[in-house]
Formats: sequence, C-alpha cells, structure tokens
Amino acid sequence: MSDDKLIQLLRAVKLRPTISRISVMRVLDTAGGEPLSADDLFRRLMEQGERCNIGTVYRTLQQCEGAGMLLRAWDDAQRRSVYRIRQGDAGGPAVCLLCRGCDRSFALDDALLYEHLARVMQQHGVRVADQAVQIEITCAACPRIGYAS
Repeated sequence: MSDDKLIQLLRAVKLRPTISRISVMRVLDTAGGEPLSADDLFRRLMEQGERCNIGTVYRTLQQCEGAGMLLRAWDDAQRRSVYRIRQGDAGGPAVCLLCRGCDRSFALDDALLYEHLARVMQQHGVRVADQAVQIEITCAACPRIGYAS
C-alpha cells in the first residue's frame, strides 16, 4: 500500500497522518497480514532506520485500533497483544479466526455474522461494544497438529 493510500485511510478515520502513524501502518502493511506485537513493530521500525520510541508505537497502535483501522488479538504463546490491519470495511466490526496451532489469522468482515454473534454474547452477559470478535480454531493445514500433508 502506498503512503498516499495510508494517508487517505488515516484521514478517513479522522486521524492526522503523522510520520509515526504512517510508519507503523506501513510496517503492518508489509507484514502481509501477519499479526505483530508492539515490540515486533518497534524492532522493525528500528531496523528500517525510523526514529521513534516504544511509547509512540503503543500510542499509535491504541489510536489506530480505536479508530477501527487495526484488529487486536491476544497471543497466548507470546502472552501479549498482536495487531494487524483490518481488511475490507475499515471501522466496522469484524470476526477474526485465529489458529491455535500456527497462529495464522483469517478475517471475516461479515456484518450479519458479527450481529448474530453479538446477540448471542449479549444473551450470555458478555458486553460487546463494536469490538472485533476473535474465535480460536485449528486450521486444516496446521503443521503443529499434524493435519498437513
């Protein structure tokens, strides 16, 4: 994704396109959908020669997630949050399938599915406030489970 496209996306969600925001979003974009932690992002920014601090990375991630540009998930193996760019309709709720074995994630930007899951969760006392829903799965091609051919 070009910097011009990143600037347009930031402006579309009412965030000023700062160098830090553009740099963080660029790293997430080049990760190809692989979820990255704040530490991973910071390390990659340093490797690229970008000048920022870890606090700026955390603040940028929080602002972009709050604006609906990013999806955050909890990585049990690393015991930290990981982020990736929301595909499709930025700003809308999404369902994220996360493989327990290989940590691959699959985004489902399906409003009807999200609404159904939100209704079921609310019936069971779970508060949902336009957040992404993460469902843990085991994918068929997972090498850790032995399904791969």
